[in-house]
Amino acid sequence: MRKSGLLTLVTILFIVGCSSNINLTNKAPAPKFLRVYPYIDFNLNPEDFLPQNPVVFVSPAELTHSPSINITSFLLKKIIESMLEFKGYQITNDSLKANMIVDFFWTISKEQVYVPPRLDTYYRWIPPSTYKLNFDSKTQYYNFGSSSGYSSTTGNAELTTPGYLKKEYAYRPGYTTTVAKPFLFLGIRKKTSKNVPLFTFIGFTKTTFTSPLIPLQSIVFKIGEKIPDRGFKYYKSLLDTLKIQFMILSGNGEEIFPVVTRLDKNYSGLKIYDFLIEVNGISLKDKTYSEVLSIMNKLYTQSDTVLLKVFHINGKLETVTLKRISTHYYH
Repeated sequence: MRKSGLLTLVTILFIVGCSSNINLTNKAPAPKFLRVYPYIDFNLNPEDFLPQNPVVFVSPAELTHSPSINITSFLLKKIIESMLEFKGYQITNDSLKANMIVDFFWTISKEQVYVPPRLDTYYRWIPPSTYKLNFDSKTQYYNFGSSSGYSSTTGNAELTTPGYLKKEYAYRPGYTTTVAKPFLFLGIRKKTSKNVPLFTFIGFTKTTFTSPLIPLQSIVFKIGEKIPDRGFKYYKSLLDTLKIQFMILSGNGEEIFPVVTRLDKNYSGLKIYDFLIEVNGISLKDKTYSEVLSIMNKLYTQSDTVLLKVFHINGKLETVTLKRISTHYYH
């Protein structure tokens, strides 16, 4: 009884301690995650995104041989609602939801990936075998005190060995291959006079053809709020866990977070638009929030193809091409 009571006390103290850590300050809340297992099909029919479509869930096991993703209207609704759950945007506000516009962009990036060599172990079945033996022996004998001579014996026999599993090894040399990474962007904005973009969502499927399919994930920060500086380890762990190479986030006009890209050990924090340096040929260097906002508006409202020039902290300059799939009103 004393052990049980002690365990209960420790559990309560643990829960209270965790709760106190969470509510210790009034800083921005931790990002919310929507963990799902859809698969994206890039031959998208705009009708697939309308709310009356049936709900379809795909298990991870069914994704093994599929390199694409199919997003249902139900999933889209859940993603949007999870984004709108933050303060100031109640999902019960029909007038707000009726004025939401969702833009779909997608792109496929290609890169060279080295697959390292490996030593495969496998077992080969050796079937039973039958051996035939023929023998012909002669034995010389001496009969002391009498004649000598030979005795002769001939005959045959069969010997059967049982089947067994033989352990063998196969060396697979390393090789370099081109890997395609499909990305899906969901841009969400309010239908206002300025068509202010709220934020952008990004997820991707595979890192290599030999890896399992990665479920689409969402990362959501509070609208109009700076990305909380939780330190390098937190965000590095976050990106590693979600298998996200980079995210594009934007605000409501007061704050904008265009790009958070591949973090490494030399980068200690997150800053505002350090990495997105050009949109459709327009440089973002030294641009104010309002100027960046104006450029992002054009990205969402006027262009069917968008070119993003991204500078990564590893020194690599990359141009990402986004193609508009469709634009829908969200009701």
